Amino acid sequence: MTSRRHVLVGGVGALAAVGLGWGGGGRAPRAESIRFLTIGTGTAGGTYFPIGGILANAISNPPGSPGCDRGGSCGVPGMIAVAQTTSGAVENVEALRTGRYETGLVQADIGFLAYKGKGPYAGKPPFTDLRALANLYSETVHLVVRGDSPIKTVNDLKGRRVALGEKGSGTLPTALLILQAHDLSEKTVQPFYLNPGTAGDRLASGQLDAFFIIGGYPLPAVADVAARLPVRLISIIDARLPRLSPGLPLFTETMIGGDGAYVGVPETKTLGVGAQWLATTALPDELAYGIVKALWHPNTHRLLVAGHPRGKASGKRRRSPAWRCRCTRGRRAITVSRGSTCRWPRRADGLGLIPGGQVIQLNRRRAVPTARWDCPRGHGCGRSGRFPGCPKWGRS
Repeated sequence: MTSRRHVLVGGVGALAAVGLGWGGGGRAPRAESIRFLTIGTGTAGGTYFPIGGILANAISNPPGSPGCDRGGSCGVPGMIAVAQTTSGAVENVEALRTGRYETGLVQADIGFLAYKGKGPYAGKPPFTDLRALANLYSETVHLVVRGDSPIKTVNDLKGRRVALGEKGSGTLPTALLILQAHDLSEKTVQPFYLNPGTAGDRLASGQLDAFFIIGGYPLPAVADVAARLPVRLISIIDARLPRLSPGLPLFTETMIGGDGAYVGVPETKTLGVGAQWLATTALPDELAYGIVKALWHPNTHRLLVAGHPRGKASGKRRRSPAWRCRCTRGRRAITVSRGSTCRWPRRADGLGLIPGGQVIQLNRRRAVPTARWDCPRGHGCGRSGRFPGCPKWGRS
């Protein structure tokens, strides 16, 4: 742990490879042959950190490691990725802006607001250098209460002790918008700004009445408290939902499954949003291409499936080997092939994907929202009919 931060280094024996060499008597690789990459994730009680660790392992390929065809890593040659814990999406975006991290996991809406300079980024310049590497999986809004709590709806939070999320997390601005839609605010509840693990402990000990957390279920913090005492999830889907739409345009109605996700917790209606792996234009195109190529490799999918329940949705194969998705009005269609990245037109240097599936055509002066990803009939683009997201970078 470094400054209360946890670090996961990808690649089997990566640190040993740097300092001691490979295969016992093997020579240590030259320092200049190693390339480190940082991934900002989230708290240990959420989903970002374990998923980030799996991604770091999948895309790492330290010098001297066996080749992909020999059962070794299928990551970027010479690269070691490091997954770093953070407070969450908001902090990750700021770390990308300052260059502290090269990539980070971010809620789609948080990335979009940062790009536009709105919401928690109001008053700051629009972060137009932000780019998406991939849409990974769906995150869901959890509002957790004790099983015997009198709280039945969001409105019942008035005057209650509520953990709204840690400062720097994506949970906090989303929780505030949900409160606002129900004529509540930080002043009408007793707010606490806690990480998920601490919030779960305080709920179990009776020091909290409820806590918000956004992530791909099952979330460790929620699963832990559910194993200790009966808990319930409060549905976010109610008559106030239309009032939420302007503030949360990239969220959709979804369910937190009752398939044993949490002990004794039935299926609950809530809101979901994409978890996306973001970078900036400072990341070299060839490196970005190598990262995404490694992400969509079948071996990476197996690692994700084995490592976390949400991993099944990250990089999973769809029903068709390729889809033709319209990029922007007037541009030719691009092909997204199984096991590869997006193949953009060769001169589309200024084209980037904004989180949530909306394509933005960029030039030196302005960003112009254009079309969404549309797929012709007969191609498997998911139940929503929209392609869930893909990176800016690729090869024609």
